Amino acid sequence: MAERKISWGPRDAHTLIGKDHIRIDGLEKASGAAKYTYDVNPPGTLFAKLLTFKGGSAKIAKLNVEPAKAVKGVHTVYIFKNEGDELGWDGELVAAVAAESSDIAEDGVRAIEVKYDIGKHFVDETDLEGARAAERTKEGIVERTVGDPDEALKTADVVHTGDYGIHTISHMCLEPHGAHCQWNEGDGPSLIAHHSTQAVSTTGPQFASKFGLDATDVRVICNYIGGGFGSKFAADVWGWAAAQMAKDTGRPVRLMLDRATELKTPGTRPSGFAKITIGAKKDGEVVAWKSHHWGTNGPQGGTIDGNQMPYVFDFENKQVEATGIITNCGPNRAWRAPNHPQLCSIVDAALDDTAAKLGMDTVSFFKKNLKKLDRLATGRGEIYAAQLDRASDLMGWKKRWHPHGKGGGGAIKQGLGVALHRWGGRAGASTCTVKIHPDGGSEVFLGSQDLGTGTRTVIAMVLAETCGLPIEKVKVHIGSNAYPKANPSGGSITVGGVSGPVRRAAQNAVWQVLDKVGEKFKLDATELAVGDQAVWNG
Repeated sequence: MAERKISWGPRDAHTLIGKDHIRIDGLEKASGAAKYTYDVNPPGTLFAKLLTFKGGSAKIAKLNVEPAKAVKGVHTVYIFKNEGDELGWDGELVAAVAAESSDIAEDGVRAIEVKYDIGKHFVDETDLEGARAAERTKEGIVERTVGDPDEALKTADVVHTGDYGIHTISHMCLEPHGAHCQWNEGDGPSLIAHHSTQAVSTTGPQFASKFGLDATDVRVICNYIGGGFGSKFAADVWGWAAAQMAKDTGRPVRLMLDRATELKTPGTRPSGFAKITIGAKKDGEVVAWKSHHWGTNGPQGGTIDGNQMPYVFDFENKQVEATGIITNCGPNRAWRAPNHPQLCSIVDAALDDTAAKLGMDTVSFFKKNLKKLDRLATGRGEIYAAQLDRASDLMGWKKRWHPHGKGGGGAIKQGLGVALHRWGGRAGASTCTVKIHPDGGSEVFLGSQDLGTGTRTVIAMVLAETCGLPIEKVKVHIGSNAYPKANPSGGSITVGGVSGPVRRAAQNAVWQVLDKVGEKFKLDATELAVGDQAVWNG
């Protein structure tokens, strides 16, 4: 009797996995047939528009929404901030108006009587000394010294000091943040929220807790999402506002951020600037590192994670300091590997300049220091070296690299660069249900979502491969918290998070089918297999 084992099997035995396929939702997306949250617009829907603060800092001196309620076609007004509340950045939400049309809602917003007592503001994230003078800094976020960097600098053959940085970046999803909410008085969930989210399985409890519902009383649906990049994991105040206005009016309410608000409110990637001093020997070995970096994540006054400085590397003599700047800008939110792009850019640019002073190419310089990796990269020096070699071969590094400033005769120079990066993303926990029907067709249900990275197609490939079917013979159901719980999509973890559970569930389902076939035909079920839409013996 053959042993049954959950596995992927040999690569060369796969018929679908590892091959090119047309995305199963490609036609819907390319033709415009795919329905995003932004497109949800059933009869009876009210449209909401937002009143946002336009300034740096203020206290609300007057807020009268009654004139908005008097506008014909306006049904309700939701208040985010009240008189006396403080506002901390341009774009902060004040109120929302729901009306029969977007135009009428905008008329309602314009009718709101609001006055502000303007306060002092600070927005220059690069100006550390100005922030200190304005008492807008959080000093000593990181203060860490290892070894004796000052003494080590005296032994260096080359010392390089430079200023580096990367500015704040605002989220700007192609489909803005928002929701369409509707309350249901009949059977089924009480609240149905079409929500532009990276987390259909975990957003429901956020709505439920806000409105005192059981988690089973909230249905979150997101069949398609037009970008998230780490910013769409929460129900958010605008989602709650849409739900509350729908409850107050007994009508569905659609509240999607407009483009200006999308740029200011859903979150930013924090900035990081640094003054860095590096000491190195003639052979490229770095013997000392000193850095002081600063930046902002908005009102919180934080910056990028100084505990990861110098990024990837860990030199035996180092001093790291970090200062946060409190600015009147939108708050921070995850954006594509939080902290890592900024750290990589700042650190590797400084190391590249140090290599240039030594007259070394950057690949050789990096490889010289691969024995000095931080705790998250320890033991991976050989992997980095192999990756650098492979990248060098692919880009023709040895042939095309040249020293700084030698890439052309004019003011614009051209050249090659290289950087070392890392990310700790790994497969998240997910669950699913797989069904195999009497005609052999298969389908899978799981509360995941497709950010545009091909999740539906990946799931279909795994299911079809495991069940011995062509892709068109399987169906994939995602985008709803009615399905078994799956991990949120972010951090490049979704494919790993959904493919494993689908493979396991499908293998177990196939084995049940094979057991029934074996029982009927008196065969050893462990010797049976599926393929080419049939069950095979031997």
